[in-house]
Amino acid sequence: MYCTAVPGSELMQKKFGLFLLSALSLIGVASCARGPVVPTPPTVQVSEFRSTLFAPDYVRFYGQIVINNEMRAPLDFQKVDYGLSLFDKDLVDQSFADMKRLRSRGQETVNLPMRIPMKNILDQHIAILAEGKMKFTFRGSVYPSEASGFGPIPFSRTIEIPIPNIPKVTFAGTAGVPLTQSFRVQVGIENTNTFPMSINNIDTYLDLNGQKYKMLGTQQSVEIQPGSTGTVELTTQTSKTAALSMALNLAENNAINLKIGGSITAGTPYGYVFIPVEIEGKPSSK
Repeated sequence: MYCTAVPGSELMQKKFGLFLLSALSLIGVASCARGPVVPTPPTVQVSEFRSTLFAPDYVRFYGQIVINNEMRAPLDFQKVDYGLSLFDKDLVDQSFADMKRLRSRGQETVNLPMRIPMKNILDQHIAILAEGKMKFTFRGSVYPSEASGFGPIPFSRTIEIPIPNIPKVTFAGTAGVPLTQSFRVQVGIENTNTFPMSINNIDTYLDLNGQKYKMLGTQQSVEIQPGSTGTVELTTQTSKTAALSMALNLAENNAINLKIGGSITAGTPYGYVFIPVEIEGKPSSK
C-alpha cells in the first residue's frame, strides 16, 4: 500500500474551503429566516385644525397635514381627499391633487382651507343648542400612487367651539369738531361671549343725512373681556372735497340724521368674528 502525503499548505486550503462553505450556508439560512424586506407605508398626521373666521354668510376653517415617506426610495402621491363634518354630518368634501414627489425619508406639509356656508351650519341648530357647542371633525385620506402598492391613509381631528354670539354695537356719542380731522364717533361694543375679543379691524362709514362718508378705525387694538363693554373711536377721513360735501350737507339740511354702517372684525381664540354695524345717533360736541 502506498500512501500519498498531503502537503501542509494544501491541507490548509481544503480546511478554509470547508469553513467558507459552512459560513455561506449559515448566511443563506439566516436570510431565509428573515424573509423579504417589507416596504414601510407612509404616515400622515394632522398638525393643525382651527376655525379662522365667523361671518354672517360663511365660516372659514384651516386644516394642515404632514405626510412622511418612511422608505429609502422616493414616493409619489395622487391626491388628498378631505372634508369637514358637524356632529358627524358632512358639510363639505374637497380634493387636493397638486402633490409633490417625496424624497427618501422626506416630508411634505399640505395646507387645506375650507369655507362653509353659514346656512349649512344653522341647519343643525337643534343639535347645536342641545350640546351648547359645535363639534367639527376634519377628516380625509391621502392616496399614494397606485404603483407604490399602498392603500389610502386616513387622518382625522375633532375640535369643539362654543356657540359665538354677535356682540352688541351701540352709539356712544361724538367728540371733536365736525368737518375737521378731530371729529370722532364713539361706538360701544358689548362682548356677550364667554371668551375675550380683540377689536383690530374696522371698515365703517358715516351716513350723514343719506350721504355716506368713509371712516377710519381705531389706531390701536381694543381688548374686551367676556361680559364687558369696550369703546371704540372712529375718525373721519376728511379730504378737502369730503369736508366741503359735509359742510354743504349740514347747511342744506335743518335736521342732522347720523348713522354708522359697515363692519368690525374681532379676534377670538376660535378665529375672527365678523360683526355687522348699523346704528343711529345724534352728534354732540365734547
